[in-house]
Amino acid sequence: MENYKIKSQKSAIYSGSKFGLLLVFIFILLSLLGRFLFPFGDEPDWEMRVSWLLNGVHPFWSPYLWFHGLISSFQTDTSLCTVEAGAKSVWGFIPSDCNEDLLQSVYRWLLTVFICFPLLLIITFRNAFIRAMNTLRLRRTRGEWNKRLDAIALSLIFPGMLYYLGVFAEEQFYLVAALYLFLFSSFAIPIIFLLIIISSIDFGNSLVAIFFVLTLTYFNLVSRKNSKFYLYGSAFLLVIFALFIGYSFLNLITQLSFLVSDSLLIGKAESMYSSLEDGYYVTKYPVLLRPAITFMAFIFLTPSGLKIPLLYIFYAVAFLYIFYKTYKSNNMQIQVFLLTSIVTILFFVFLFPTYANAKYYIFMFPFIVYVALNHFTKNKIFGTFLLSSLFVFLNLILFRL
Repeated sequence: MENYKIKSQKSAIYSGSKFGLLLVFIFILLSLLGRFLFPFGDEPDWEMRVSWLLNGVHPFWSPYLWFHGLISSFQTDTSLCTVEAGAKSVWGFIPSDCNEDLLQSVYRWLLTVFICFPLLLIITFRNAFIRAMNTLRLRRTRGEWNKRLDAIALSLIFPGMLYYLGVFAEEQFYLVAALYLFLFSSFAIPIIFLLIIISSIDFGNSLVAIFFVLTLTYFNLVSRKNSKFYLYGSAFLLVIFALFIGYSFLNLITQLSFLVSDSLLIGKAESMYSSLEDGYYVTKYPVLLRPAITFMAFIFLTPSGLKIPLLYIFYAVAFLYIFYKTYKSNNMQIQVFLLTSIVTILFFVFLFPTYANAKYYIFMFPFIVYVALNHFTKNKIFGTFLLSSLFVFLNLILFRL
């Protein structure tokens, strides 16, 4: 009888989550469909990112180093692909020249699945993961771990997440690594380790992640006073600061004499400030329109201007409802999660015009889904995200007709 109990306990540890397994399967399937339907090369900073991916120096643990021989054989010339869309368009046309080679699409899909594989294993075999975390003294209740894993799993099938996880750039690897920030938030050592890792992958993007973690830590401290006034007041002051100081903040950073002149931070600030001095990006992304651009890009918006207006309207209403319900609740954790996400986005888009794209912030999406799980069942969110992705794919098919 005792041997039977031991075997049962072991089988429970290594058994998979049915909900997690379902979402992993759907993610893999949707990723494959997206690889065939997303227009070839219609990705943020395609030429620059592809050039670095093929010719840059990658650390020994980078999948782009391991598979360099394969990806260096990929066709990356998108000169024949001209998507007919634009900033003011509500429809678009994807010509046949924007169809990626079949074998290359499959290889890129397999690369995406490979990079996501550890996360997919955790989502599926969550009992073993929770037991391992308890052994490492990273303890949470089983319910809290499952809720976080559900939030990540649901995020994976969201159209914007599918799009950014499939980009042919190091930002793909960065995004997957940054998703673990949600899983391990409040555990100092894993978070510090993750920030070091993602900073080595993409320093520019990691500035957003570092700011997010610091703001989350600060808001958690403020929330202990259990006062919405201090919490929302702090958030408001940060946003107002960014709105009024603008990108001149970069010039202030370059003048900080106590930082060495060749530091990564100084170099990044100088590079960004010089690119903004002529005013092109400032006028291209008007300050009050930047949050709207980021919001649309979270759902689905390509550099060519392909967009899905009906989804923007639906998710705008849904987000306002979630914000209202969260504000009225007494759950300070979900208020901190939602406020930190909003403040981080507004802070950077108001300061830096070139940070309007959602690729910098999509790693925060599980925090928002976690908040939504407090107001909707996971099955409702699952159905909504799945239908949203299928609706995007339907539009991409129609754009080709």
